[in-house]
Amino acid sequence: MHTPLERLQATTTSACTVGFLMCTLYALSSYGIHHVYPPNPTSSIAVKAVRLNQRTVNATNNRKHDAASLELHIEGDFRSVFHWNVKQVYISCVASYVTEAFALNEVVVWDRIVQNPSEALFVIDVPSKYCLEDIGDSLRNREVTFLLEWHVLPFVGIPFIYRSTRPSERTTIRMPAEYDFSLPNFFKTFMP
Repeated sequence: MHTPLERLQATTTSACTVGFLMCTLYALSSYGIHHVYPPNPTSSIAVKAVRLNQRTVNATNNRKHDAASLELHIEGDFRSVFHWNVKQVYISCVASYVTEAFALNEVVVWDRIVQNPSEALFVIDVPSKYCLEDIGDSLRNREVTFLLEWHVLPFVGIPFIYRSTRPSERTTIRMPAEYDFSLPNFFKTFMP
């Protein structure tokens, strides 16, 4: 009685409706898990070395700004974050500090993407992936707090963002008062 085109349209509409409802239930179930059984990852961070210097903004402008290279010791156990709807977890080390110009400055100095629970437990000593940079010379003798932040990215649904809240998972250091213009150890190995 119905043409093949009408049957195809009805089948496609039904399949899309069922697929949409399944994705919605899937996302809602993982949303409920995050609130009923919140993840309890543990982390710690320590700054082992700081090298503060000045850099020029670009070749046409002689204006300089502060840039700090860091050596970090990071420990993390993010296995409790994973469940059936977690595709990956983006973990970043955030440096935050206060200046006269801005009430809060936050800079990501290291990050990692974890895609399965076997990679979610780590203890590493790494140099900062990105320099801690500030406009002008506001980093000298400034207190900077380092903490870990993680973004839970699901297969279906809304991403969640968490931040280290325990005082034991944060570390605060005072930046050097003077600039260090010496060559880093990496370059010294290539010099006679």
